[in-house]
Amino acid sequence: MKEFSEEIRGMFEYAIETENEVFFDTLAEQFCKDSQKLKNELLKLTAIKAKRPAFVERAIALGGDISYTDENWSTLLHHASSSCHPSVVQFFLDNGLSLEAKNKRGSTPLIAAACASCSLKIIKKLLKAGADINAKTSFEESALIMAARNNPRADITRFFIEQGLSLADRDRDGYTPFLNAVIYQENTDVLDALVKAGSDIHERAPNGDTAFHLAAMNRNPEPAEWLKEHFSTSEKNDTGETCLERALSSGSGRTLSVYLKKMQLEHLMLASKNSDYDVFETLVHSGYDLNLKDKNGATVLMHTAIESESWVGIVKMLDLGAFDNIRDKNHRNVLHYAAANSDIMAYEMTSTLLGGHSGELAEDKDVYGHTPDYYCTHKDEF
Repeated sequence: MKEFSEEIRGMFEYAIETENEVFFDTLAEQFCKDSQKLKNELLKLTAIKAKRPAFVERAIALGGDISYTDENWSTLLHHASSSCHPSVVQFFLDNGLSLEAKNKRGSTPLIAAACASCSLKIIKKLLKAGADINAKTSFEESALIMAARNNPRADITRFFIEQGLSLADRDRDGYTPFLNAVIYQENTDVLDALVKAGSDIHERAPNGDTAFHLAAMNRNPEPAEWLKEHFSTSEKNDTGETCLERALSSGSGRTLSVYLKKMQLEHLMLASKNSDYDVFETLVHSGYDLNLKDKNGATVLMHTAIESESWVGIVKMLDLGAFDNIRDKNHRNVLHYAAANSDIMAYEMTSTLLGGHSGELAEDKDVYGHTPDYYCTHKDEF
């Protein structure tokens, strides 16, 4: 046998995770006795799975080589550093495994730990033992870049920022920690942590790609959702490619949907702002959703109610199927918006246009406890 089958590997993992030493020894005797490669593979498995050093020691006693490196040149300390068990990491440190050994990618054990979602204690242990926090991979990736890119835990990204690693560092391809996170990250808390620490949300890649271009390549739509209020789908990179074009060529179905909805809202808002209601009607008849919401939960109808000097737009939107009962994030309805219009007649006109439904909306209170008519005389508080 040259390697463990999935079934045998599963049995070893069960023995390690349940700390069943008798079962572990029985399996090792049966499957590893005559193969140094399998003894080393078993030791690697204990480095990854063991909760305490006892099973690592048993694998070494059975003949596993503590200096073993796998096909990617990763040491046992690399593997342990990617796990959740600091005592196993300490065992390998106590037995002389190098803090600065690099695998094929050029990652040290510290960089391996930076990518693991349960590793903050291990990161601190490696640093206390003397790991070089400024080490980089062969691709010029710092521990901060790798954490921002691969680790869903925002506290680990924040930790490396607090330790002084630069937000302006760029990898070999010219991507900063923030731009890496936009492409690969699943947790937008990491993006938020980077921006709050000083990353420029409008920084660009070497080819002029914005963060919104790059988010289109992430199969997870959350980064695009997080970024969409800061960018237009028509923004271009150095080659003239727009964010929407990138999403069309590279985006997953769910990610592309973010860009298409953003585009629809932009076009509808523009048509409304320009009072071009023939274009507006054409857009709606071509499939545009006129009840899409912006970051504050406001629809095009709400924006028209607060901004327009003409009521043609509201009439047109209601005729086309705009919902008048939508509430924004502050639980304000279209009448709240109309009351805040600088035109003192806006509230009365909108109430008339809404007909019988206006009475119910007029009694609706926002999160501050105010009905729409309050903003007729307190526009500056809207």
